[in-house]
Amino acid sequence: MIRGIWPLIVAIAVMRTPPAHSLSGPLSQLGLDAWTSETGLPQNSVTSLLQDQAGYIWVATLEGAARFDGQRFADRRDSALHGLPSGPVMALAEGPGGRLWLGTMSRGLFGVGRQDTLPLNQASRLPDERVTTILPAGSDALWVGTGQGLALIEGGKVHSLFGTAEGMPNSTVTALAAARDGSLWIGTSGGLARLHDGKLTRDGLPGELGKTPVRVLTTDDGGAIWIGTLGRGLYRVMGAEVLHWGAAEGLDDFIGSVLPLGESTWVGTRSGLLRMGPTGIERFAASHPLAGATVLALLLDDEGSLWVGTQNAGLLRVRSARIRALTSHEGLSNSMVMSVAEAADGSLLVATAAGGLNRVTGERVSVFSTAEGLPSSRATCVLEARGGDLWIGTSGAGLVRQRGQELTRHTLAGGELPSDFILALFEDSRGTLWVGTNTGGAGRFDGRTWRSWGPEQGLPSRAVTAFAEDHDGAIWIATQRGLARLYNEKLTTWTRSGGIPEVFLTALYIDPKGTLWVGTLGGGLLRYTRGRFAQITGAQGLPADTIWAILEDASGNLWMSSNQGVMTVRRRSLERLMEGDNRIDLDARLFDRGDGMPASECNGGNQPSAWKMRDGRMLFPTLAGVAIVDPRLLVVDRTPVRVAVEAMRVDQRNFPLGGAIVVPPGSRNLEIDYTALTYLAPERVAFRYRLEGLEEEWVEAGRRRTAYYTRLRPGHYRFRVVACNHDGQWAGDGAVVEFTLAPRFWETRWFVALAVGAVAAAIIGGHRIRLRRVNAHRRELEQQVVIRTAQLAEANKRLQDLADLDGLTGIANHRHFQEHLRRECSRAVRSGQALAVLLADIDGFKAYNDSYGHPAGDECLVKVARAMSAEARRPTDLVARYGGEEFAAVLPGTDAAGALGVAETMRCAIAGLAIEHRASPTGDGLTLSIGVASVAAGLRCSPSDLLAAADSALYEAKHGGRNRVACRSVVCGAEP
Repeated sequence: MIRGIWPLIVAIAVMRTPPAHSLSGPLSQLGLDAWTSETGLPQNSVTSLLQDQAGYIWVATLEGAARFDGQRFADRRDSALHGLPSGPVMALAEGPGGRLWLGTMSRGLFGVGRQDTLPLNQASRLPDERVTTILPAGSDALWVGTGQGLALIEGGKVHSLFGTAEGMPNSTVTALAAARDGSLWIGTSGGLARLHDGKLTRDGLPGELGKTPVRVLTTDDGGAIWIGTLGRGLYRVMGAEVLHWGAAEGLDDFIGSVLPLGESTWVGTRSGLLRMGPTGIERFAASHPLAGATVLALLLDDEGSLWVGTQNAGLLRVRSARIRALTSHEGLSNSMVMSVAEAADGSLLVATAAGGLNRVTGERVSVFSTAEGLPSSRATCVLEARGGDLWIGTSGAGLVRQRGQELTRHTLAGGELPSDFILALFEDSRGTLWVGTNTGGAGRFDGRTWRSWGPEQGLPSRAVTAFAEDHDGAIWIATQRGLARLYNEKLTTWTRSGGIPEVFLTALYIDPKGTLWVGTLGGGLLRYTRGRFAQITGAQGLPADTIWAILEDASGNLWMSSNQGVMTVRRRSLERLMEGDNRIDLDARLFDRGDGMPASECNGGNQPSAWKMRDGRMLFPTLAGVAIVDPRLLVVDRTPVRVAVEAMRVDQRNFPLGGAIVVPPGSRNLEIDYTALTYLAPERVAFRYRLEGLEEEWVEAGRRRTAYYTRLRPGHYRFRVVACNHDGQWAGDGAVVEFTLAPRFWETRWFVALAVGAVAAAIIGGHRIRLRRVNAHRRELEQQVVIRTAQLAEANKRLQDLADLDGLTGIANHRHFQEHLRRECSRAVRSGQALAVLLADIDGFKAYNDSYGHPAGDECLVKVARAMSAEARRPTDLVARYGGEEFAAVLPGTDAAGALGVAETMRCAIAGLAIEHRASPTGDGLTLSIGVASVAAGLRCSPSDLLAAADSALYEAKHGGRNRVACRSVVCGAEP
């Protein structure tokens, strides 16, 4: 018997009805996600798929079945799912009352319900214990195909058997489908048959299917029967009309699964997934993961996504992407894109980190790299001038101009450029070309002569990242250490002393009103107007503090790329907030991989690092390709999310959900697990909950999926949890669980009544004066106890602070860090979240001490500790002094990409302190090397493994040149 396998669900009145066109459009623009045994799937051969009434996705594999909520796979090792069978599972179906039926390869049929598990095998008159297919029939019946014939099960008992003796073509039943006329179509290893009015017949069936092995049977909305075979391709039967697709039509003869969807039909074959429609058969590109996989199962979920079970490539999902991606699958020579632009002919210009320049015209991609005369394949930026000249910046090989078939190269050695490492290209209204470099400052080319600006001419830094032109024709220049404006050959600069935050500037945008917007590395967004700077960061609701590019759409929304994705917010909301109106809610939206972006981490620091096309679409470079955003199509999804309470634990003991839940007296620690059943972007779902009877206000839980309570008073409680969808829309009633915490005997009403009576009798029988003295003495003692208790608590707090904090820097010490890491490792295993650890070391700190003395060294350690702590923004993040000049950080709920972003921000923050270090091995002042170790969500991790990986990554960063970040991923094993 099992309990609690099905969570408490509150059904939402408006359910999702996926549109017929939800998976339309070019195959190359459909989003793809994948899960394997390395990310929690029990095994990589997926044989069957099912979405139950609650909304969970069930996955059958050769190592058992698992339940998936979008974030975590739960299998029979989960305490709530012990009723699931072990070994290979071949078929899934949901029966009346929510009972889950699982057909196994060698152990028969299992019906897993809310309170029990019903096993059926040969002892129960099942023809064979190899169950191949299951089809619900009626209110309490199942058709079950086995290796030795067909069985009808009603009320949990086998009632009818059909085998070769009754006219079956073969004893091994492989597929079942119910036709509209009430007949049952039966596919076997030896052909096709029908069961009509209790009799087996082959009348009305295509003759060639009499002995052809059948793999798939399904029906479409029009009532047609689709038949997938092993050896003869695919058939569609509608009355007397029979259509066939086979090798002659370009279809694989092995059909593993079929899913008709309106005008299109998805077909899984031995050589991949394909789509059949009015225009013919469409296949994925040869490099696509679904191009060569053997597809065994298909499922359309209630959000319009297509789930694909493969023979050895795990579980994949095809979804309609709100953002178009341009990647190596579409022909890019390299997926790491550094810069993008639109050419005059409408083609897209894509500069890549290792594949040169790509020009995309429609679906055609042409490559211009070293083979075509480009001096380096590392293209950093690209721009087509109004005169038609194509300018290409490189990393270390200077600047190239292409005019027709003629190539001209401009370099430092040629006396034209201030540096050969190009970061930015910009053409002003006069047709003048501006060039930003990494180590030489800015260059200008008016078509005849070159001129340069560097620190010698007043520029704040030699690293120039962006240009912009204002309404007066002045040129604004963003650098690593400040901002400059060049007007009539006169340079005006803003640095820290001029009111600008001391941050690395990455992007510039001047809006129609003439206001200057500045993107930064870790410092959020800056605005300059009327001679003053204003700043907005994540503290005011900005989704990310690193901004690589800034664009504006036709509706007055700013679009900004970041390390977390592309975010958008109304410009007017930003202005009002920066003007001091704290009532403003930014209502910012963030788009990432869940919306179709090739990667959530965008690339920037190069100009143009984004581009607004003439038709209003926007291009953003990322680590894995170009994201093409059409703001007109990104409508806010207001569909409510289904929420489920999955488990309730009291003092580590699981309580069954449903019915009257009574918690025994004396219970101390309560934990409630909940989840949201949405698969579009589950990592962006946020929760809030409230325990009615204790809390008046909602608790904002963020992404956390467990609620914790301690020392509850006896009484009746009602726990309610709600969630927002991937667009931040809160809706629906959520899920509710009610329970009663029973009182101890001295907390019951009868005991209280007896106690009151006894006290009353004592008061009446005693002497009033004596009682007054006793009461006065009692009150005096209680007051003393309160005072002493408060004094003791304060003393304990001071002792604990002394024990946990480093005496010099004031941050956590080594012991406290180790304890915190152990707790977070345990929590990551329990909640299925990611976890990351950082180890950081000050470069050349001994030489710093020797040069400046130990007091200066201590002051340096304090500054580094403060700067790192300022970048660990979440309450659960911890920064500690690991020892000497070493620091460490624990980042719960953070994957590798997020940890790399935090580490890079910390490294830049230390560099931004501008602490002089003449003996620095990097030559750049005081710097920091950081090693990052992360463990993916759903995997077991140990503190020693994480620390060892982080230490190895730190060693790599040190020996790779210092002042850098290196990362190692930890794979320690599947979650227990």
